[in-house]
Amino acid sequence: MVPIVVDNRTNSGGGSGNGASALLIPDGSDDDIVARRLRRAAEAERDPQLQKKLWKEYIQYKKYAAAEQ
Repeated sequence: MVPIVVDNRTNSGGGSGNGASALLIPDGSDDDIVARRLRRAAEAERDPQLQKKLWKEYIQYKKYAAAEQ
């Protein structure tokens, strides 16, 4: 898995850190067509909030797909 930092500046909660949250993104070598499309959409997205949502959707999909095998 590759750690990807997704901008999370809209989160106004307390705590320390640099305002970014790291998501562990799988390398994508075993992606099916749906996962590839989600990954491409996340990589191409310029809106940080939408990009974060797409990466989360990709991660959830990969977990579900792995559990189905």
